[in-house]
Amino acid sequence: MHKRIQSFILSKICTNIGGIIHKRIQSFILSKICTNIGEIIHKRIQSFILSFA
Repeated sequence: MHKRIQSFILSKICTNIGGIIHKRIQSFILSKICTNIGEIIHKRIQSFILSFA
C-alpha cells in the first residue's frame, strides 16, 4: 500500500514538473516567434517609409 501511494505521488510530481517545463518551453518559443514577427514588420515599415523619403 505504501509503495502504491509513493508511486502515485511521484507520478503526480513528475506530471506537474513536466507540465511546468512544457509551458516554459511553449512561452519561450512563442516569445521568439513574436519577436521575429515584430522585427519583420518593423523592417517592412522602415523600408516602406524609406521608399517615400
